Amino acid sequence: MISYPYFPGCALSTKAKALDISARETMKALGYELKEIEDWTCCGAVFPLAEDEHIRLVSPMRSIFKAGKDSDKLITLCSACFNVLRRTQRLVKENKVRRDRVFNYMEEEVPENFNDNVKVVHLIEIIRDEIGFDKLSERIKKPLTDLKVAPFYDCLTYRPPKEMEFEDPENPKIYTNLITALGGISIDFPFRSECCGAHLSVSDRSASLDCSYRILNSARLAGAEALLTSCPLCHYNLDARQQEMIDSKVGFKPIPVFYLTQIIGLSLGLDVESLGFEKNKVSPVNLLKEKGLL
Repeated sequence: MISYPYFPGCALSTKAKALDISARETMKALGYELKEIEDWTCCGAVFPLAEDEHIRLVSPMRSIFKAGKDSDKLITLCSACFNVLRRTQRLVKENKVRRDRVFNYMEEEVPENFNDNVKVVHLIEIIRDEIGFDKLSERIKKPLTDLKVAPFYDCLTYRPPKEMEFEDPENPKIYTNLITALGGISIDFPFRSECCGAHLSVSDRSASLDCSYRILNSARLAGAEALLTSCPLCHYNLDARQQEMIDSKVGFKPIPVFYLTQIIGLSLGLDVESLGFEKNKVSPVNLLKEKGLL
């Protein structure tokens, strides 16, 4: 079994536990161990933009250092963690002045043989680049036949594009290719990469609700029966707040929102207990039973 250091992050350890559980079990089924790094600390959730704000780079760098002792990769899944960790690694590698400042804060914690080339990798990149969508297709036991899933591409995984080096945020395809590889029907829709409202759900819940409603409504009008995402914040806004939409938006009908690892695990034939569906606010169980997948 291939083992990689894994940074779950705060959300996956609490509110987004379904994403963490389904990720670990899904990757185990594919021959990978996500080995949680010891004593990890919060990445900070937001990448610091001030050029003299060095201290906020220390926490993400600590996790990268720990991963670098055993591997040339650090796997994460939360979009915010991925954004902060990947941009931090790139900045510290390319900017010697800021690198020295961050290292000075860390002092003896910096390994002498630290590998600057430790790469922060999103779990979907492992599936795409190491396993391959074609090989994944060969391993599925329950094809998602006739299941119409709309891929939702969150902001933080793809932006800023020059720093994240992931995909074109205006024309992403990775989740579309995943859904197709699993035997499902990928539904393209106009709001597939629009903001869900993000942290406005704290300061302006009405504005945030409108953003999420437009995404869900657009997906349903395009023919989707469910959505797919990997971002815990997007999942919260799109899934957990649907009751508010039912109460305030005339004619709104709930639609399940999957984490990407939930549908991969489903197609691999994992037990329902390993997928965390009971933690979804809008249960996908009835839809999956209709499709013969449960």
